[in-house]
Amino acid sequence: MNKYSVYFSLVVCFLLSPLFSEGKNLQELEIAFAKDNYDIVHSATFQNMRGFIAHHKYAVNYESKAPKRTFYVEGNAYQMGYLMGMMAEKDVAVMTNEFIDNVLLSFIKVDVDPKKIPVIWGVLMDILKNETKRVLRDMSKEYINEMKGIEAGCKAANPETKVTFNRLLMLNSGFDTLLSNFYALNQLWDKYPKLSVKDLDIPIMCNAFSVFGKATKDGKHYFGRDFMFPPGDAFEYTASMVIYRPSDKRLPIVSVTAPGFVGSIAAMNSNGVAMGVDMVPSGGCDNNRPGINSLMMVRSVMHSGSDVNKAVKQVVKTQRGVSWLYMIADGQNDRSVVLETGKSTRKLDAIAFPPDELKWLALLPDADFLKRFENQKHQKGLMVRWNDYKYPQKFQEFNNDLFWYHGKKINSKAWGERGFINRKHSGTNCPEAFYFSPQREEKDDVLIMTNHYVTPSMRLCAMNPMTIEIARNKANEVQWRYDELNEQILKNYGNIDAEKALELIDFLSPERKHPEFYKNNQKSSDGKTQRIRGSVSLFDLKDKTVKTKFGFYADDWITVTLPNYVD
Repeated sequence: MNKYSVYFSLVVCFLLSPLFSEGKNLQELEIAFAKDNYDIVHSATFQNMRGFIAHHKYAVNYESKAPKRTFYVEGNAYQMGYLMGMMAEKDVAVMTNEFIDNVLLSFIKVDVDPKKIPVIWGVLMDILKNETKRVLRDMSKEYINEMKGIEAGCKAANPETKVTFNRLLMLNSGFDTLLSNFYALNQLWDKYPKLSVKDLDIPIMCNAFSVFGKATKDGKHYFGRDFMFPPGDAFEYTASMVIYRPSDKRLPIVSVTAPGFVGSIAAMNSNGVAMGVDMVPSGGCDNNRPGINSLMMVRSVMHSGSDVNKAVKQVVKTQRGVSWLYMIADGQNDRSVVLETGKSTRKLDAIAFPPDELKWLALLPDADFLKRFENQKHQKGLMVRWNDYKYPQKFQEFNNDLFWYHGKKINSKAWGERGFINRKHSGTNCPEAFYFSPQREEKDDVLIMTNHYVTPSMRLCAMNPMTIEIARNKANEVQWRYDELNEQILKNYGNIDAEKALELIDFLSPERKHPEFYKNNQKSSDGKTQRIRGSVSLFDLKDKTVKTKFGFYADDWITVTLPNYVD
């Protein structure tokens, strides 16, 4: 589209926009984008609803030099999907094809015999194609309709598009399908004899925190969240933010995502509630009914979770089949929570997951101990860890024997508020997941999440032998990230402002204290910077802004101030 066509379409959209919706008119949206350093460069309409693409005025992708983008769409689910498909068909096609294909390769261990890789990849793709459809029974019609809208919009933009509904479903729920099989089910290896657990390596690399109250210098509530996941030679070029303004009763949100993703890597709604998700390996999965999880869960909850309590209730009632961690932070009520989830179940039989020998040797609590000392009840297979949660310290008494049994040495200083089990991320002091990880946060205005359960019952669910095999030596690094992020937050406690909060969630960047952590990340073609394996985001839940970075570490941060677009 040339500049005259863009100008003409914007003028038409401006003249007719009062007829299209009850949202902001074009001039108001232009002003909102301009305040966040964007220019609207493209508009689209469908059934009297509008979509816009805005390019950042100076932030570009280091490698491609393409401007960073934010999308705005409005309408019902189908209309918003159609507008996204029509405006971003090329990116949706990349995400539903190259991204899926390449990320599957990243699930294969790097030292696997090259001759086996095509066979393993084929098995993984077979699982995606044949089993992902099981999520449809639990997926709400809004998101099915949105995917149908994306497909139709892509076909309108390009009749030869490779985008299909099935590929969109695989993109949005397929990795949940894989994990529901990988984490817990020994029979998977019988069903797919060409696949071995020793051939697989699951990427587990995420972090999040919530700080407010006395922790902050300016009285704000900051929710930091980095989602580290293989970009697949695609996400680092297609990632964006999307402002969704539904015409139904759902709340407007801003989502960190990529075209084709209906789900959200992280999102915030117009009430100042934000949410993100971290991987966590656990035996509590159901491959026959994977349910709604991860990115789709975040998107769904943020549209309806007007406060943190309502958001928690929605996660509890949603049918889940895969273990994930969710942090939800509420800036209006200054509350936050980590939801430690597994499959939806009426009875959480946590004792069933660890190896029998640990139980025979009395190295783990029995059912009676759990009943006496676990200080909360599970809710349909999940446990909640609020910002003022007090860990039942009685479970820490098992750790000395568990470390001894697994040949690990530990000192008493490892368990305190600022303790470390591994002083370096390369340390190996953890006996895999066979111990009760301490809760470091003792202050009620600090909450931290990496990729492990903290509540004792959910911790037992992670002691499933198959889970530990598939996670392969991740526990040490996960514990170190939790301890290191805690240490950095406590060092700055009482002095955390927007700049410091951004540094904290970006603590693993090659430009900060631990440049060696991501030394193996793929570099740019000139070798001067590294790819971000996902995205890093900071939400200010009082002002309802999000600042995010994706692509390359040399890229600029970009911002969306949600109230300017939807209030």
